[in-house]
Amino acid sequence: MLSNAWWGAAIPLGLVYLWVLKRPSTFGWLALQRLALAAGLHFVLLVPLVLALSPRVHITQQIQRVLDDLPAQPAGALEYHEDSLVFATRGTLKRLGSIEEAIAFTNAQSGAVLIVPAHQLDAVRGRADYRSLGVAGGFNYSKGRQESLEILQKLERESEQ
Repeated sequence: MLSNAWWGAAIPLGLVYLWVLKRPSTFGWLALQRLALAAGLHFVLLVPLVLALSPRVHITQQIQRVLDDLPAQPAGALEYHEDSLVFATRGTLKRLGSIEEAIAFTNAQSGAVLIVPAHQLDAVRGRADYRSLGVAGGFNYSKGRQESLEILQKLERESEQ
């Protein structure tokens, strides 16, 4: 489902566009060219600005706020492999493709942070003890769906420290 910002921007512009197309003799080609230019500017400038101001959309920013409060730790993400997250972690994010990889990653890296989608949370927590550092969620516009992620850190046992 598209976010309200997209619908709020697309519906009025679409109605105006249809109205102009219905009356081409009244407006002519010049009006259609201006409308096409306005539509382009609308979707290139206005809609991204609205989305940028919506904190529910930017999942990576929510994750980055949690990671910024920690000392530098290795981070791995299970299924959520957005380029913006790789950039936010300065290229140090490990993209993990399976639960087994995620468990091996946290076992090999002391203090590692693991970013897990909600539907994989029980499977990951069933294999080791983790503490939750935070939750991030919102509309993932590159995949066109809602995402809910949890940021975890493996609990270190006294004998492992």
